[in-house]
Amino acid sequence: MGVGVGAGAGTTGGAGGRGGAVVQAANASATAVSETSKLLRVNDIRITMWVLMLEAIVAFFLLVFIVWWTMYSGKKPAQQQNKQKNDDTK
Repeated sequence: MGVGVGAGAGTTGGAGGRGGAVVQAANASATAVSETSKLLRVNDIRITMWVLMLEAIVAFFLLVFIVWWTMYSGKKPAQQQNKQKNDDTK
């Protein structure tokens, strides 16, 4: 199995009868890039990048705040009283 070269290559029933037909578009405009598939050009990239940077900074500080809040919130007074009661009974 390989790429056929020469007479009859790439057609069904070519050399060796293995097939190997290649499907091609009916016309050239069928494979042309349409307007909807092109990338949009951003006219003022600076504003867009600042908005993305601001969003990333806010997300980072929110993550740090949540981690800080959960790690260093300390024990609640009720938990401290229960621990003292358990220590006294031993």
